Amino acid sequence: MSLAYFLHVDGPEAGLADFQAWAEESFGAAVHRADADSCVEAFAPRSVDDPYLGKETGKLLIVQATFSSREALEHAIGGPEVSAALASIPRHQDARVTGEAFTLHACPLLDGSTPPRRAPVSFVVRYYRPIERERQFTDYYVGHHPPIMARFPGIRNIYCYLPVACKDLSSVAPSGSFLGNEIVFDSIEDLAAALNSDVRHDLRADYRHFLPHEGEVTHFAMLRRVLFPGVAD
Repeated sequence: MSLAYFLHVDGPEAGLADFQAWAEESFGAAVHRADADSCVEAFAPRSVDDPYLGKETGKLLIVQATFSSREALEHAIGGPEVSAALASIPRHQDARVTGEAFTLHACPLLDGSTPPRRAPVSFVVRYYRPIERERQFTDYYVGHHPPIMARFPGIRNIYCYLPVACKDLSSVAPSGSFLGNEIVFDSIEDLAAALNSDVRHDLRADYRHFLPHEGEVTHFAMLRRVLFPGVAD
């Protein structure tokens, strides 16, 4: 099982170019120097129509650094080079940068396979605290939602992300996310077709069985780009 450190940047579009350049030239490069086996990827927002949610805005960037173990993650993210890169994050008015470590759980497709993530378009979901029965909520979600997602036409991957306890890694504030999900497609058009299929209605029906949840939920279509391939998959 792989682990990943995620940086989330939320704010106005005016800061997008600066944050993207920082992700590749500073943060990503520092992670790669600290652990050449890690894989660093950047997600940039795209627009897609969802029949239930419309178009959400405000997500500028997600950077995912994937590691083979918690020790490797803590060593890289807590090391001096990455700490220096995090201290150089662009300072834009109204931009908010948060981070967290997750375990990555690859969920099977209909044929039972869990192929490597190669397709470039992701629909990224995050659930945030507060929530009273976090474990029960997560158990239901992981047990029921991905098998429905597997029926999406054109789907290439399904992931669930669960937080993992790590040493205090950086000065970046935690986001408060307790659950993540990602579904992966070849193109925005394929993602749009899936979101407008009958499967989307079945997911919404399952959503109505979720335990009460007071925190925010976000959904963003994003284009993924590999900055440093490493060997972590």
